[in-house]
Amino acid sequence: MVGLWCFFLVLGLFQTAYGLPLMAPRFAPWFMSRYALVGAIVNLAVIGLYIVTRTAGIPLGPEAGETEGIGIPDTISKLLEALLAVILIRHFIRYGHSQPRWHPAADLEREDT
Repeated sequence: MVGLWCFFLVLGLFQTAYGLPLMAPRFAPWFMSRYALVGAIVNLAVIGLYIVTRTAGIPLGPEAGETEGIGIPDTISKLLEALLAVILIRHFIRYGHSQPRWHPAADLEREDT
């Protein structure tokens, strides 16, 4: 039970800290696109874990194998996480091809010439 609380505490802290730069994106688009991809992966993993715990049961701990019930608040949170994942993936697709303006190898190329 303590492990479950720790998991959700760490997840909540990560999601809170992760969201701060998204509210004031002052980073280059290439960085934010990769940042968005990490956020999408984490949110999709949480949704996947939700589906597993509702169908096959909790994977670890003393209550392993027991299925959880489906409630309105957790369903709404998963729908919002899915919406966020779609937005983040869309951002990655839109800006993921852009490259950083400066790269350490660029200085090496200039020194060689």
